Amino acid sequence: MRIKKKLNAQQLKAVCDVIDNRSEIWINSTGYGMTKEKLKGLNCTGIMFSLHSPNPDKFNEFMGREDAWETMQNGIKLCREADIPIAFNVCLLKEAFYDGTFEKIMNIAKKEEACMVQIIKPKPAGAWLDKEEVFFTEEDINRVKEKVTLYNQDKKFATYPPVYAQIMEEDPSMFGCTAGGTDRFYINAKGDVQPCEFLNISFGNINEEPFEGIYNKMRAYFDKPGSCMLCEESAGQIHKLFVEHMSLIHI
Repeated sequence: MRIKKKLNAQQLKAVCDVIDNRSEIWINSTGYGMTKEKLKGLNCTGIMFSLHSPNPDKFNEFMGREDAWETMQNGIKLCREADIPIAFNVCLLKEAFYDGTFEKIMNIAKKEEACMVQIIKPKPAGAWLDKEEVFFTEEDINRVKEKVTLYNQDKKFATYPPVYAQIMEEDPSMFGCTAGGTDRFYINAKGDVQPCEFLNISFGNINEEPFEGIYNKMRAYFDKPGSCMLCEESAGQIHKLFVEHMSLIHI
C-alpha cells in the first residue's frame, strides 16, 4: 500500500516504527532539513529523491529554490553515510524521451549508485489541471516502454539501476489504475484524503472526521483496479468545477 502525506521528522519516524517487515517503506524527500541525526535508526527501505531535470539550473527552477540541486546532493551524501539506499523518481514531459534528457538522468542515477529509477507519468493535476501538453499519445507511451525495456533488459545497460514506469504498471493488461486504496491513496497537506495525488477530489478530511470512515467511503468507490485513468479522463471536469468553486472537489 502506498500512502503519501507530508510529515515532520517525529511523525515520519513514528509511522515507520509501526510498519512491520511485511511492507517496504520508501520515503520521498528533497533533502531539505535532512540531517545525520534524523536518519539515524530510521526504519525504511530507502529514500527517493525527485530528479525532474538533469540540469541543475532547470532543476532549481522547477523546484522553486535556488539551492534545490545542492540540497538534493547533500541529502544523497547523508543517505550514503547512513547506509540508506537511494532512488530517484522523475516526472518528465514526453519531449524528454526524444531529446536525450532521459538518458542524461539515467547517467546521473548510475553515477549516484541509485537502486531504482521510477518514472512518473505527468498528469493534468493541481496547477497543471489546464495543461494539455502533459498528455501522452499512444506513440509517446510506446516510446517510453521501449526506453524502459532497453535499460532493463539490454546487457550494455546492466550497470544501470532498474527502471520502473507507472505507464507500464497502470496499463490495463497489467494492474490498471490502483488509486483509491486498491494500492495507493494520498493525504494532502491540509488533511484531505484523495484517491491519489493526481486525482484532486477529496473523500473527507482527517482533521474533521475519523480516517477509517473516510477510507471505507473511498474504497466503496474504488473497490478494484480500473482501466480508465480518471485523473486524465476527468481533468477537464475537475478543472471546470475548481474554477467555479475555487476549492478542492469533495465527494
